[in-house]
Amino acid sequence: VADQFYSILHKHCNKVQAMSCDEAILDITDLDVEDPQILASLIRKEIFDATRCTASVGISNNILMARLATKSAKPNGQCHLPPDKVNDFLKELPVKALPGIGRALEEKLKGRYVTTCGELRMISKESLQKDFGQKTGDMLWNYSRGIDNRLVGIIQESKSVGADVNWGVRFKDSKDSQVFLASLCKEVSLRLHGCGVRGRTFTLKVKKRKTDEEPVKYMGCGDCDNLSHSLTVPMATDDVDVLQRITKQLFSHFHIDVTEIRGIGLHVTKLESADNFKQGNEKSSIRSWLASASPSKEKENRDTNKQIGGPHHHQPGNNSVVGNIFSNQEANHRPDVPPLSDLDSDVLESLPPEIFSEINDLYGGKLKDFMSKHRFESTGVGTSSILPGNVEDPSVLQQLPEEIRKDITGILPAHRDPEIRSHNHLVDQAKPTERSSSHQLWVGNPPQWVEKFKSSNSQILRFFADTYSGFGSNCRLSSVLLKSFSANVVYVGRSAIECDENISFLCLLLKEYVDLKLESDLEEIHTCFRLLRRLSGRSKLLLQVYNTSLPHLQNENEIERALFGICLSNRLI
Repeated sequence: VADQFYSILHKHCNKVQAMSCDEAILDITDLDVEDPQILASLIRKEIFDATRCTASVGISNNILMARLATKSAKPNGQCHLPPDKVNDFLKELPVKALPGIGRALEEKLKGRYVTTCGELRMISKESLQKDFGQKTGDMLWNYSRGIDNRLVGIIQESKSVGADVNWGVRFKDSKDSQVFLASLCKEVSLRLHGCGVRGRTFTLKVKKRKTDEEPVKYMGCGDCDNLSHSLTVPMATDDVDVLQRITKQLFSHFHIDVTEIRGIGLHVTKLESADNFKQGNEKSSIRSWLASASPSKEKENRDTNKQIGGPHHHQPGNNSVVGNIFSNQEANHRPDVPPLSDLDSDVLESLPPEIFSEINDLYGGKLKDFMSKHRFESTGVGTSSILPGNVEDPSVLQQLPEEIRKDITGILPAHRDPEIRSHNHLVDQAKPTERSSSHQLWVGNPPQWVEKFKSSNSQILRFFADTYSGFGSNCRLSSVLLKSFSANVVYVGRSAIECDENISFLCLLLKEYVDLKLESDLEEIHTCFRLLRRLSGRSKLLLQVYNTSLPHLQNENEIERALFGICLSNRLI
């Protein structure tokens, strides 16, 4: 059918740009055509006679407007948008109808009270570029005015390879969905091979039906919520086993009933030429995921190898672990484990927790300690960069939850450690009731933690900081938590190390906030913990934050009594 479709198009026009197996763009500028609608009707008739399939046609002066016109023409129609009608057509068009505007960008525009192209036109290009970046700002400004300078027929380098199935998707159980995902990965892998590329970023898209009603089109997707999760790995791949492993993990993040799914798509971006990987088995080994040692480090690496048993030193049973990460063929060529000094910490942080755990086993559990040490020593949002100035005061440390206190004492200078431990022992016996008066994370306007969290690589820390900034200088922490709840945000750490640090940062932030609001706003504390408890049902990370912070709240007798009074009054009301 696709061959017949394109044969008809090429018979009428030489400039044909294929968009998919059943969609194409024709440039008839150079043809001697008086009325393009007559040509469109003729092509539609020939397609139907040859394939018994209907076709819709959109006609306009550029690719953008032609595609928008095609949407208006569906099903089985045609729509002509001459230049003098473009402004009126776009004025009331929802911004989400423009290509390149997904759910996230649509929500950002809604935050600025922009829902139509007419409203979008009222914002200057400079303002759009400032808020959304140079490229996206230009796109929004141009598309809202119907401007598209792309040429038909120009072959562009593929930026993504993928496949979507939005028809006939009806799963009975999770086994059905896993079989489908395996087949989808095989198809995407074949397409990657066909294009001669490999990719590093994998995005799984899922359509979840909104209502129980069946769609108008038989077995179609109907009205759906579009959900997606992405994962970036440090080494580009086209291996079907790796794709299936990644896709299975991404799918587990959705937490939805498989019977509600009406469409699934898998897309691969950050593409690299497959020719770059034809350099032996080492390129497909675990070494290329972790190490990129330079010649200047060779001597240091040799010294380190002597300390850990040389480059060929490894733990027994590693073959099964490597076999889980790579295909069976690659497992037969088990790579040497590189020394810890060669590991790229940025690559390790980007690994999924499951893979990080397996690699940690390769190093006998030493990898987690290595990453903790690196994060504490590095710049940016590290533990040492957000600790209060008097954190070495034993009385201050004693007020922190036990897990956070252990982390802090682990990074204090060696000469302070005996003093801290000794004081901790005395404090545990005396059980002092004094609280730390340090609220350094909440000092300033905005508070210090906002800028520190904004510069973090963590999704949850950046979300908290951006949400706080969006509410203004008088924002409460409960407003940030409420925004998280209403936005239906699910927090998933990229690695076990990142999860642990996020928990520590948020516990410290919450603890200082409790101390800050204790004398002035007990109801705010109560609201924060109620929201955090509700959020903990969506995120294991926030559940740990809640469980870790709650003992600090319960240790404060006056808080506990006051909050009990608030809860009682709320029930009476």
